[in-house]
Amino acid sequence: PPPPAGYPPPPLPKQGNDNCLIFCLIWILPPLAVYYKDNKTCSAHVWINVLLYLTFFGGVFHALWFCFCRN
Repeated sequence: PPPPAGYPPPPLPKQGNDNCLIFCLIWILPPLAVYYKDNKTCSAHVWINVLLYLTFFGGVFHALWFCFCRN
């Protein structure tokens, strides 16, 4: 039976092409990739990446680490 009204629907499973989207965002706008990967919250990692993005490569390396290497 369907759940009673008032309950949110279950989250959709992650698609396999999320990694491709994240990788493209990392090269275009690294802070946006970190924001997306961090469940769309404006955390300290997003602000760190914004500051590192001023050097571009710092933002890219931090976003790569945050999105793919961090547990």
